[in-house]
Amino acid sequence: MYDLKAQSLIFAGYRKGKEGKKPADNKLYEYDEIRNCSCYGAQCKDNIIDISFDDITLFDTILNICEDNDIYTYALYSPHGGHTYWRINEQIKNGRDIITACGVKADYHNKGTYIPLKVDGQERKEVFDNIMTIPLIPDWLLPIKKGQELWQMKDGDGRNDALSKQVFALGHQNLSEAQIKSVMLLANKYILADQIDESELSTILRPETFEKISNGAFFDDNGKFMTNVFGRYMINEQNTIYTNGQLCIYDPERGFYDPNMRLIKHTMISLFDNIPMNKRNEAYDYLTIEAPQKEQSSRRYILFKNGVYDLETKKLLPHSPDFVISNQIPWDYNPNAYSELVDKTLNKLACNDKEIRTLLEECIG
Repeated sequence: MYDLKAQSLIFAGYRKGKEGKKPADNKLYEYDEIRNCSCYGAQCKDNIIDISFDDITLFDTILNICEDNDIYTYALYSPHGGHTYWRINEQIKNGRDIITACGVKADYHNKGTYIPLKVDGQERKEVFDNIMTIPLIPDWLLPIKKGQELWQMKDGDGRNDALSKQVFALGHQNLSEAQIKSVMLLANKYILADQIDESELSTILRPETFEKISNGAFFDDNGKFMTNVFGRYMINEQNTIYTNGQLCIYDPERGFYDPNMRLIKHTMISLFDNIPMNKRNEAYDYLTIEAPQKEQSSRRYILFKNGVYDLETKKLLPHSPDFVISNQIPWDYNPNAYSELVDKTLNKLACNDKEIRTLLEECIG
């Protein structure tokens, strides 16, 4: 008897089957409607992915990883391996023999796919008991484009080269440095037949590797620099905009948008120190066309060295790229500041008339 409570977390409904592993129709049924059929299966919910493994030794390794890391999800044995079920935040395409982040082959089955549960009278065995929640797919099971198969690699099989290529594949999949290191440690411990020693793995995961990965995000698979990708990064991550008829970049140290071309190109170099001059110029031209046009912030906001003063609320706000301001008063705002000279001068100009003094202060701002 299946754990129907656990299955309700992953299956949208059940489907009648026929000989082998094929569905009899596309209709969804309740469990009681199909439980006595000799063949039946199920269909995953939209936010669930079925990841299966066609090798029993590999499947047992996957289960060991789960148990060692206190990850328990719904799982089923199959005649040659098994299935695991995970929650996903965005759709993952169906596919066979896809390389996972940890370097093993797996099949991915999403919504609409028929999942056999009973074939020719034989129900598949559940792995874990009392599953109450379905965890989010772990990083090490994410599908990876151009990934390396690391399963059971031994000394002499080119492990180091394969691990290095896998690191770059993970980087191009936008995994963080911390995520990549965690996945590679796991792959070395569980997936390789012969582990590499700690010093070799540290060499593969050295800082220079991640610098190259960071720069590599701006190149296509043929090694061509993608000006548009680099330009979008400058716009989204470096707050590059077009305002007052000028291309500007936000300077977080001074809190305002600076039109200085030197600063913009210096930022490019800081992101990618080997960027050639012609590519910097291409990127700059791209930004002048594609950077979003933004209006200057209201005059109620005055930029000081220590923040942005709001004339209406009388509050000093922290610097933020949300304030589109292109000039700064190079002094700290001090609400208790007083100048005897200014005070006497204003009184003299106002002929000591309080109303005129007030008008003068409003004109000055």
